[in-house]
Amino acid sequence: MKEHGGPLSQFTVVQATVLAGLVILGVLAFAGAFGEAEQPADLERLEGHDRIATAIAVSEAGWDSADTVLLATAEDFPDALAASAVAAATDAPLLLTNALALPRPVAEEIERLGAETVYVFGGEAVVDPTVTWQLEYLDLGLDIERVAGPDRYATAAAAAWRSGAPGGEAAIALGTDFPDAVAASALSATPERLPVLLTEADALPEPTVEAIDDLGLERVEVIGEAISEAVVAELEALGLEVARRAGPNRYATSAAVAEEALGRVGEATPVVLASGEGFADALAAGALTARVGGTLVLTPPEADSDDVETLLRAHAGRWDDGFVVGGRGAITRNGVERLAAMAADLTAPPPLEGLDGDEEQGADTSLEDDPAAPLEDDEG
Repeated sequence: MKEHGGPLSQFTVVQATVLAGLVILGVLAFAGAFGEAEQPADLERLEGHDRIATAIAVSEAGWDSADTVLLATAEDFPDALAASAVAAATDAPLLLTNALALPRPVAEEIERLGAETVYVFGGEAVVDPTVTWQLEYLDLGLDIERVAGPDRYATAAAAAWRSGAPGGEAAIALGTDFPDAVAASALSATPERLPVLLTEADALPEPTVEAIDDLGLERVEVIGEAISEAVVAELEALGLEVARRAGPNRYATSAAVAEEALGRVGEATPVVLASGEGFADALAAGALTARVGGTLVLTPPEADSDDVETLLRAHAGRWDDGFVVGGRGAITRNGVERLAAMAADLTAPPPLEGLDGDEEQGADTSLEDDPAAPLEDDEG
C-alpha cells in the first residue's frame, strides 16, 4: 500500500489534475464559442390523457387563479372558434366539457381557479342545460352566461361583442372548418386583440355583417384561401381595408398568420405549438397564447412542414421559451425535438416515416369518458 504515497503515485495525481483542468477549460471554451444558441429551444409539453385533461393541464400551467373561465364542448369545434379573443379580453383559460355533463376534473379546476364567471360557448343543443345546472350545483356563486346565437356565425358575433375590437380590426375565417379559425387565435393574442368572425366561403352571413357594423371595424384580416374573392369584395364594399393571410395548406396559413402576429408583439415572445390535425388542443392553446403574450403556430404531428420550419428558424432569436400543447398522439416526441431544434435554428432530426400518432401514448385528439366521468355519475 505504501506505493500510493511514492513518486509514481504523486506524478499520476498531478497528471490527472492537469488533464481534468484541460478538459474543464475545453468545455468552457466550447460553451463560450457557441453559447446558448447551440441548445435546442426549451419547449414545455402540456398534456393530459385526453382533450379535456389537456385543457386542464394548460389551465394549471398558465393560471394560478382566474376570475373568468371559458367553457366549450369537447365534441365539436364551431361554437368555440371565436373564444380566443374573449380569453384575451378576460385573461381566462378555456376548459372543455362533455356535451351532456360536466366532468368532475373540470369542476375541480374551476374551483381551484377561484372563478366568479363562466362563459359557456354554444346553445343548449351544443352544451346541454345539465352542464349549467351542474355549474350552479357547485355552489361557488358562479355567474354563468351563455355566449350563443342561432348558428355558429351568430355565436362568433356574440363572442366578438363581448371581447370588443379595441384596435378597430378583426380576423375573418371560414366557419365550416377549424384550422384557419384557430390559426387566427395568434392575432387575438396581440395587443390589438382581434376578434374572430366567421363566414361562409362565398358570402358573408348576416350576423357577421351586423358584427362588423356594431364593432366599428375599419380593417379585417381574411384568414385562409378558402374564402372567395366575392367575400373580399363584400368586405371592401362595406368600407373595410382588407388583407389576406393565407397559404396553400393549413400550416402555411398558420405560418402566415403567425408572421403577421409577430409584427405586432414585442421582440421576445413565447411560441405556443399545437397540432393542426384536431381542434381541441388548439382551442386551449389559443387562450394560453393570449395569457403569455405568445405566438400560436399549428404544426403536423412530426413537424414536417416547410412553412413551419421556415417561420421558426427565421425568428429563432425571438423565442424566449415555448409550449407544446397536447400529448405524443398529437405531436410526437420526435416532432417536439424537431420543433425545438428549428426554434433555435439548429439541425433537426429527420421526421420519422410511417408513424401514426396514435402509436404513441397521449393522443389528445381522443375523448376518453371514464377518467372524466360526469359529476352525477361520480360516487366518489
